[in-house]
Amino acid sequence: MKKTSRGSRKKLPPIWAEKVDRLEEVVAHEFGFETTNEIWKRVRTPYSCWARWITWHRMLKWGMTSVMAGQYSGFHHSSVLYGVTSLIRDSIQVDDLQQIITRINTKSSEQPPIE
Repeated sequence: MKKTSRGSRKKLPPIWAEKVDRLEEVVAHEFGFETTNEIWKRVRTPYSCWARWITWHRMLKWGMTSVMAGQYSGFHHSSVLYGVTSLIRDSIQVDDLQQIITRINTKSSEQPPIE
């Protein structure tokens, strides 16, 4: 996956960096993005928002705080909390979204191949 400059976003501690990198690659691939940075663009289409929200949801499930996830992604922690809440609401209403979440959870949990 093509990596570009992260701008003013903060780096994650090494304990989280590898997991989040893998998650970003899986989410970007699932949503058809060319780079992982497209997840964090401030586009408000449902499709783009879902990619961000799924990533934040997984980060919080792993034990990261909303402040840490927000600093990493360049968003305020309240945006992270709003996004996760919206994802839960939307996943109940949109069947395809639940399938996307399941695929991402499965793929992001798999170990990347050793090269």
